[in-house]
Amino acid sequence: MRRGPLRSRVPAPGRVAPALAPVLAPVLAPVVGLALALALAGAAAFAGPARADTVTPDSAPALRFVSYNICGNMCGADPYDNERRIAGVAAQAVAATWNADQVFLQEVCRPQYDEILRRLAPLGFHGSYGATLADGRASVCGGADYGNAVLVRGPVTDSAELDLTVGGESEPITVPCVRSLLQGRTSWACSVHLYWDDGTLAVPEAEELASRAEAWEAQGLPVVLGGDFNHSPRTATLTPFYDPSVGDNGQGVFLEADETDTDHFDPAACTAGVDPLCRSGEPTRNEKKIDYIFFSACHFTSPRGDALPLDPAVSDHRMLRGAAAWADHCDPRGTSAGALLPRGPLPDAAARPPRPRSRRYAPDRSGPTPPRRPDSGPSPGRSAA
Repeated sequence: MRRGPLRSRVPAPGRVAPALAPVLAPVLAPVVGLALALALAGAAAFAGPARADTVTPDSAPALRFVSYNICGNMCGADPYDNERRIAGVAAQAVAATWNADQVFLQEVCRPQYDEILRRLAPLGFHGSYGATLADGRASVCGGADYGNAVLVRGPVTDSAELDLTVGGESEPITVPCVRSLLQGRTSWACSVHLYWDDGTLAVPEAEELASRAEAWEAQGLPVVLGGDFNHSPRTATLTPFYDPSVGDNGQGVFLEADETDTDHFDPAACTAGVDPLCRSGEPTRNEKKIDYIFFSACHFTSPRGDALPLDPAVSDHRMLRGAAAWADHCDPRGTSAGALLPRGPLPDAAARPPRPRSRRYAPDRSGPTPPRRPDSGPSPGRSAA
């Protein structure tokens, strides 16, 4: 458990205290340089025809998030560029690029996480890393740990690692979570990587994750879940997360960043101009949306999301940006003043009524399990480790 003061004294986002500038300049220079390059590229991308879900740093709501499966182990050899991967993630926290408050990473080698955190520390970031493989195999991250990570701007006041493993997975399914101040409000943030099967194991994993997240939400604490859920929006794996307001039998308490994107509404379920929300969104890997940023619906409003163009030098996933604003209709404990109240005990999962299993269970057959790359050997997150 990491504890710290409830109020951060870090510089304003995107700024560095003058006395620290000479010391931090060598650290931040690569990040700022790439940030400017990405900002120019983004401006060029948005110069075309208007899109229904255009999400720019100038127009997006104030709370900013990034989820990215960086393919840190499998995408290690040429033409992949590890420095570009690290710098690209770090650049998302710079004001000129996206000014992210929280960053969720999957398929991360421990040295990659350590370097990203080192570059983001001058901007006030802290983080938590959860290893899913930590046995020193040379074929996995060169013998280093492999797993998922969450990084947040501001001090971490508590942490948890949720074990979602059902049994039968080729590696543990664990989720690192941190409790921190998100622009003044105490909240939980978790980086998610569910199992890559047809849903048989992913569905109960998802239901357990949703149950744990709802326990925090029931305490009045905002919750953000970002990650690679490995299944399409309208499958049973995602049903436990979507709030009923989205329709299509959602059974959760969350809004999803890209559910307002009418350009990518699933025509089998929604009609642009008629339905305001849809369990769909822009593809994040090949032609499927499998990466998500979920916000607890009681605490957040105005979700927006955008999948950036694929960077083939970094990953086989597209980076997902999300944004939202604070809602003003939540339990008083979720307000800025209530965030400073002492934390009550987390409800015991065994003492809560069991969460009903999804009534719409159907294996996700919308795409094959990604094949192994012949030169990479067994790979976590894609096939048996």
